[in-house]
Amino acid sequence: MTFFFIIALLLIITIVIDLTDKIDNMLEYKVSLFESVRYYLNYIPYIISLLAPLFVFISVIFFTSRLTERSEVIAMISGGVNFYRLLLPFMGAAFFIAALLFVNNHFIAPIGNKYLLDFKYKYLDPDEYLTQVNSINLQTPNGELIYVSNFNFNNNTGYKFQLDRFEGKKVDYRLRARSLFYVDSTDQWKVRDYLERKIEDENETLNKGNLMDIDIGLIPEDFRMLVTDREKLTTPELNRQLQREKQKGSKIVQFYQVEKHKRTAIPVSVLILTLIGVSISSKKRRGGIGMNLAFGMLISAVFVLSMNFTETIAENTGASSSLSVWVPNMIFGILALILMLRAQK
Repeated sequence: MTFFFIIALLLIITIVIDLTDKIDNMLEYKVSLFESVRYYLNYIPYIISLLAPLFVFISVIFFTSRLTERSEVIAMISGGVNFYRLLLPFMGAAFFIAALLFVNNHFIAPIGNKYLLDFKYKYLDPDEYLTQVNSINLQTPNGELIYVSNFNFNNNTGYKFQLDRFEGKKVDYRLRARSLFYVDSTDQWKVRDYLERKIEDENETLNKGNLMDIDIGLIPEDFRMLVTDREKLTTPELNRQLQREKQKGSKIVQFYQVEKHKRTAIPVSVLILTLIGVSISSKKRRGGIGMNLAFGMLISAVFVLSMNFTETIAENTGASSSLSVWVPNMIFGILALILMLRAQK
C-alpha cells in the first residue's frame, strides 16, 4: 500500500507540474476537456515507465525505516529470522512490480506515447514535427544507395534524386532525376526528368526521359527519421523498424537499440534498488527515517544521472548500446550485493 500511495501522490504532483507548463498552449489551441483528459490518461504509463524504480526505492526505504524505528527488524533477527529470509517478501513484491513494469515498457506505454507525440505535434509544439528534411542518404532493402537533396512531406516529393546500384565495389547503374514523388493511389514512386546511366563491361548506355516508375522499397515516412518515433513503437514493432533502419543505413539505428535495451534494463533496476533500499534501511541511524530518505534520494539522483549519462554516450558516440544501457545496473548491482553482505545480520 505504501508503494501505491507514494506513486499516486507523485503522479498527481507530476501531472500538476506538467499541466502548469502546458496550460497556455492548450488554451491557445482550444484543446477540449476530453482531449486533455485523454492526454493525461496516456501520460500516466509514460511517467510510470520513467519513474517507477524511484517510486519503488522510496517506498522500500520509507516502509523498512518505519520497521527499523520501531525495532521490529532487530526483534525479528534476534528471534532467529535470517536477514535473507527478511528480504524475501520485499524481493517477491519487487519481482511482481518489475514484471508489470516490463509489460508496461514493452507494450502499454508505447501505445500511450503515440497519442502523446501526436498531441504534442498538433497542439504543443507543431514546429518540431518535420515537414521537410535535407541531404538524405539511405540504403534501400535491395542494397542500392539513394540521395535526396530535399524531401517535402506535404506533397511526398523529393528533389535532386540520385540512385546508385553496385556490382561489387563499382557502380553499374546510376539514376538521376530532378524530382521523385510518391503516388498514394498506387503506392508507387515516380521520377521526373531523369537520366539513366547503365554500365556493362566497358560499354555505357544513357537514357533520358520525362517520367518513369521506380521501386526503391521505401515509403515516404522512411525519409522522416525522427528519433522520437522509437518511443511510440511496441517492442515487436521496434524490432521490425530497427531492421528497416539497418537496411537503410540510417543514422538513428543506435537510438533504436538504446530504446530496446532500456525497456528491459529499467524493470531490472527495480530489483537492484529494492535490495539497496532494504539493506540501508534495516539499520538504525541518527536522524531516523529522514536520514534514510535523504540517503535514498542521493542514491536515486546518482542512479538517474548515470542512466542518462550512459544513454547519451551510446547515442552520440557509437559505443555499444547494450553495454552502455546496462552499466548503471551492473555498478549498482555490485553496490547492492556489498550493502546486503554488510547489512545487519
